[in-house]
Amino acid sequence: VIIYHGFEKLHTLVLPANPESLCFAPGGKELIVYCRGEPFRRHVKIEEETLAETRVSLNANDWDTHCSFAVLDMAVSPDGKYLACATDANKHIIYPLHGNEHVKVLVGHTADEYANARIAWLGDASVVSNSQKDPGLYQWDIGSGKILKRVERAHAKAVRDLAVADDGTLATCSFDKAAKLWSLCAP
Repeated sequence: VIIYHGFEKLHTLVLPANPESLCFAPGGKELIVYCRGEPFRRHVKIEEETLAETRVSLNANDWDTHCSFAVLDMAVSPDGKYLACATDANKHIIYPLHGNEHVKVLVGHTADEYANARIAWLGDASVVSNSQKDPGLYQWDIGSGKILKRVERAHAKAVRDLAVADDGTLATCSFDKAAKLWSLCAP
């Protein structure tokens, strides 16, 4: 990972494996990076010349070094307290931003080792994600972990990416060569 300011390179973060996903923590001074095959995510202080790193286990127990899933996408909650991680293992996990407790495990969608799962927050109380086995969209309530809404055929082909605007509008794009806007109201 190479970090630039304008066209000026700020840092190069050399990683031992392929980085699969990354996002910034609130304030932009910390980069969260997941490398495929590792049982942890890296929280890197990018304002420090040394690029100080803290490793946070993906597993609920720190001692567990087994890696049973890959983190394909990450998104920090609007309030900055939680990190939503989309995985390739038929589950998405909500963590405290700097912790490994599984606050909520979200299930009911499909994903596999070829997944391109994406995840985004829809307000502070729910997340929205795509599915890999069908062109569906899913919205989960974080408090209960239950699916609030499911759009089974959001597109004619798999959803490639999604993003949520500040006003709650959801944008999706797909292999069907379409980009769509959705109104999924936060609970």
